Amino acid sequence: MFIFFTVFIKDTDNEYSLSALAESKDIFLYRARIGLLIKGSTYTPILEYTINQDKPNQILNVEGSVTVDKAGTKRTYTFNNVRVNNDQGSIFKSIFSSR
Repeated sequence: MFIFFTVFIKDTDNEYSLSALAESKDIFLYRARIGLLIKGSTYTPILEYTINQDKPNQILNVEGSVTVDKAGTKRTYTFNNVRVNNDQGSIFKSIFSSR
């Protein structure tokens, strides 16, 4: 049995993410992506995965955003109601609500 692994980084003006793929012919397929979607100074977290292509399984859903204020080389990150949810509800809530 051969297992193929692919990992790639996406670094564009609209997205910073790391994706991974593991597959074996006709047996399994695992896919995952973690990163940030970027719109101006607001970053929206992404966390998703799929197990087997015929059964999409995106159990984790990330809500909220991160605002980045840039002043020279200084960065201030504000977490705006960031949550990770599964089928049963929120499993992680951001403890950061202000700067």
